Parts: sequence; structure tokens; C-alpha cells
Amino acid sequence: MYSENDMQKHLYVIVDFLKYLNNKTDKFILKGGTALLLCYNLNRFSEDIDLDSSNMNIFKYIDEFCNIKNFTYRKAKDTKTVQRAFIDYGESNKLKIEVSHRNSNISKDLLVNVNGILTYNINELTNLKALAYSGRDKVRDLYDITFIINNYYEKLNEQTKMNLETILSYKGIEQY
Repeated sequence: MYSENDMQKHLYVIVDFLKYLNNKTDKFILKGGTALLLCYNLNRFSEDIDLDSSNMNIFKYIDEFCNIKNFTYRKAKDTKTVQRAFIDYGESNKLKIEVSHRNSNISKDLLVNVNGILTYNINELTNLKALAYSGRDKVRDLYDITFIINNYYEKLNEQTKMNLETILSYKGIEQY
């Protein structure tokens, strides 16, 4: 559990790492709740960094960042499809960074740079969030979809709106 002070420190490290990464390369795309929080003003805390990339060098950037900041990290997973690390920045909570290499052919048309952070446009983030919601029972996914509908519905294309309608009608809120 995070105190308010812990959340502020954790969020600072998240933003600091993403700014560092985006100043070094444009090969990592932020997605998920943290993308919604930092780039689209989601009003809930998100504690990890989820990225898409075909670049297999995330540990190089984590290592450089940690050396500059006097942090440590550990590799938790290193496969062809997923790389995961945890940064220890001196607090009880660690920052999880996970890179998926499953989608290596990402169209530049789906990407935007918001506040110096490369992420997906709101339409594509919605599609990714809807896919996550359909495959797991996490209240945060429903919360995020509700946030998108309430704040960005008019920016979604018709196919995405239909996908949301289908997913929400197929998988209601009964399991919560």
C-alpha cells in the first residue's frame, strides 16, 4: 500500500525514468494505466510502467538510469516476448518496468508524444484497455474504460466504440 508521500515519490521516479528513456530513444511505447495517468489525466494511481517495443535493449537503459540516480535494479524476466525489471529507488516499493515484444510492427499512426512521453493515441489505448478488460477481472480496467468513455468518447472512432459496446455487454460488472 502506498501513502500519499510514497505515491508522489513513486510517480516522480516513473516520470523521471520515462523522460530519460524518451530522451535516449523512440523505440518504447508507454501503454496501460500509467499512459492514461500521465498522458490523458486519469484520476487514479498507477504503479508500474508497461511498454511495447521491438527493441530488446531495455536493460541497457534501466542500467544507465540507475547508475545516474544511484538506484539498483534486478532483472525479473528476460525472454523473447517479455522483459521485466524492478528498480529499487530506496523506498519500500519498487518500480516494475515491463516490456512486451509481442507486437513488433506498430504503426506510427497509432503513436503520439504527450509531455515528452511516447504513447498510443487514445483510440489505440482504449482498444488495448478493452482487450485487457476482456481477458482479466481487474476493477481498474473497468475504471479506466469508464474514465475513457466519460472523457474521450467523442475522440474514439466508430469501430472502437462498437468494440467497447460489445465488450461491456458481453462482460458486465457482475463479477465485481
